[in-house]
Amino acid sequence: PFRFLNEMNQRNIPPNGMTYSALIDVCGRCGKTDMALKGLRTMLRQKQEQQQRSNMYRKDTNISNSNLVPLYNEVGAWTAAINAAGKAGRFNTAMRLFSAMPK
Repeated sequence: PFRFLNEMNQRNIPPNGMTYSALIDVCGRCGKTDMALKGLRTMLRQKQEQQQRSNMYRKDTNISNSNLVPLYNEVGAWTAAINAAGKAGRFNTAMRLFSAMPK
């Protein structure tokens, strides 16, 4: 599943929350909980990088803002990760994710 994500990045197509939601859901359905959680971490890392670029943009108006895409439907990715952890019997992980999920 990460091959598709890597290809998107190579083509300079930023994935959004729906992309990550689908990726994490597929991993969870295949019983690959660690891979599903990796998908969530990847999404959060992307979001953090976008926030840093956005902050730089605000400081320097010479930087293009065209590649800054908000992660729409991010809640779906969190829900898929919680679901994957729960199905694998990793209830503490599921609860931690639920507590960390943006409200």
